[in-house]
Amino acid sequence: NSGDVSKLEATQDLVEHLPHPSIWLEGVVPTAHPEWFTEWNIKGILPGEAFQGLQDLCEGKEPKKAPFLRSENDLLGGAWEFFDLTKYRTHNWTTVDGTIPSPYAVVATSVGCPYPCSFCNVNSLYGGPNFRRRTVESVIKEFDYLVNRGVNVFRIVDNIFTLQPEWVHHFCDMMAARGYGELNIKVYGRIEPLAKDLSMLPAMKKAGIRWISYGIESADYQVRLTAKKGTLSQDIETVVKATRDAGLYQFGNFMFGLPKDTTQTMEKNLELAFHYLPDWVNFNVAIPYPGTPWFTQAVQEGWVPPKAWSSYSQLNVHVRPRGTDTLSPAEVVQFRDKAFQIFFRSAAHQAHIAKTFGPTGTNVVNDMLAVPFRR
Repeated sequence: NSGDVSKLEATQDLVEHLPHPSIWLEGVVPTAHPEWFTEWNIKGILPGEAFQGLQDLCEGKEPKKAPFLRSENDLLGGAWEFFDLTKYRTHNWTTVDGTIPSPYAVVATSVGCPYPCSFCNVNSLYGGPNFRRRTVESVIKEFDYLVNRGVNVFRIVDNIFTLQPEWVHHFCDMMAARGYGELNIKVYGRIEPLAKDLSMLPAMKKAGIRWISYGIESADYQVRLTAKKGTLSQDIETVVKATRDAGLYQFGNFMFGLPKDTTQTMEKNLELAFHYLPDWVNFNVAIPYPGTPWFTQAVQEGWVPPKAWSSYSQLNVHVRPRGTDTLSPAEVVQFRDKAFQIFFRSAAHQAHIAKTFGPTGTNVVNDMLAVPFRR
């Protein structure tokens, strides 16, 4: 979400400096706010799901907006034959176990998301929550091709991989039957469907899935509920424990500065991170991104969105969250940055990394902490 907005700074620079630009924009922000780009020297905007429009452009036709891809057979994999996969590498935290970071590939098994979280803008492309998935067979065919190209590290980019347990089990069975259990695959999970079928977790382990990312967001149920993510605390507890028991590595996502957050609820959130002690964490400040329901609500309530694209970038010196009823934007950023240092430098997390991943993991963490960080 952060990248969807902040990358527009580089895009705008391109538009302004190319002598004869022939640029079309697509994606979350141009779809949600086409009026922001009326002064840009561009050809136009491909709103919504731009697959058909992009194909039209490649064929020299005037692009048109087509209905969403509905058929499973319309949802195809990447054209990997055009890519030198040795030029791509995975994130640093995926290598804490000594994994070689390249070659690396990203695979999508689905598009859309059926959940209405107020802080997420993915569904602005579709006009609301939705979910469509490829056939298991087409995804397996893509993995076969990439493994034969030497790829060992993958990210399944689906917003939520763990929807449709029957599909997940079928996929995992086919991956395991091919002997893909030694791959390093990272997926994004959702607590609720896993709480109803914990058997997905050991199946995923056998399929080569090593990492699963959970959006815990807040330790406070009322804060989560206000953000339209009312995951039950007991379900989080159950799934986190079952994930560790299954031998999967966990990536915990926590947000600071959601509506109704206070210093106390944010401290409670940091305490929860220590309670679960995920193998890696993502601490974000909560920002009303363009295209989110929260953005619309905040503007209606009088919030003035920042004009600089960099203000939406999590690690940028100019990042500017909205703040809360009791906390200024600067206080939210300060708390997040302090929490990050406290967690990663803590004896508890350092010991956990050393025990789980050995010296390689410790080096990855310390190398990250050695990078100067400026706000």
